[in-house]
Amino acid sequence: MTDAINHVIAGQDFPAASELLATHWNEVVSTGGLRTVEMWLMALPEHVITGDARLCLARAWTSFAKGALEEQRVDACVNRVQQECVRDVLSAMEPREMQQ
Repeated sequence: MTDAINHVIAGQDFPAASELLATHWNEVVSTGGLRTVEMWLMALPEHVITGDARLCLARAWTSFAKGALEEQRVDACVNRVQQECVRDVLSAMEPREMQQ
């Protein structure tokens, strides 16, 4: 998987890179790839990360793991994840007829 992510990042295919990274970052971190995930996140444009709550979570997690949660860009990501959670909760509370 790391080769695939490296390949799409090198080709600047950011939609593919963000989807692969969002899907597999935790698996890579769990096998000792914290620095790898951090480098991938640094290679993506900021708007790609802040536009995807899953990537924001990856950034917050890697920052937490290295003791750097005070970084301003982490705050933006934490806010994004919180917004997504609130949206999901509100959506779940809507009657089924309104969701369609």
